[in-house]
Amino acid sequence: MSIGQIREVVYSLQTHEIELKIQNEALRAAEIQLVESRDRLSDLYDFVPVGYLTLDRDSTILAANLATATMLGSERERVITQKLARFLAPRKPGHPLPAATHG
Repeated sequence: MSIGQIREVVYSLQTHEIELKIQNEALRAAEIQLVESRDRLSDLYDFVPVGYLTLDRDSTILAANLATATMLGSERERVITQKLARFLAPRKPGHPLPAATHG
C-alpha cells in the first residue's frame, strides 16, 4: 500500500469516526427526549384523579394508578397481578357485566 493510499484510508476512517460521533450525539438526545416523555406520561397516569387500570385479555391487572389503589383500599403493588373480578361486587342474577372494550 502506498503512502497516498494509507492517507486516503486514514482520512476515510476519520470522516467515518466524525459521522459516528454525530449519530451518537443524536441518539443520546433522542434517548433523553424519550425518557422525559415517558416520565411525563407516567406522572399523568399515576396522578390523574380518576382510577386507571391496564388489563390483559384475561382481566389481570397489569398496571394501576394511585387513584385506583386508593379506591380499592389497597397498595398498588398488591393490586397488580390480581384479577379485576376480585375487586368487583358480586353480580346479581340476571344482571350481566358489561362487555369490556379493547382498543
